[in-house]
Amino acid sequence: LGAVPPPLPAMPPPLPGAPPPLLPQHQYYLGVNGQQYGPFGTAQVVQMLQAGQVAATGTKVWRPGLPAWVELAQLPELAVLLPPGGAVQPPSMPPPLS
Repeated sequence: LGAVPPPLPAMPPPLPGAPPPLLPQHQYYLGVNGQQYGPFGTAQVVQMLQAGQVAATGTKVWRPGLPAWVELAQLPELAVLLPPGGAVQPPSMPPPLS
């Protein structure tokens, strides 16, 4: 009989809303309404998007290595973290009562 390989070490599941562990961890600067904020880690940027504190479109982002500011939604490493549709949408309002 062959030897049984040792079990793989148990990895805890990622926290809900946390970025996958293999994402590049950069320090990002955000530009909102002409004001610069940061630096923020990848997880902080994701949390701000999910909380509606920043929008995927209209928010500029820069990190070391980028030649210029770009739209957050157009930076591939952050765009993959956005919900489908590219932006966090507020809940829709119900139609008015008649």
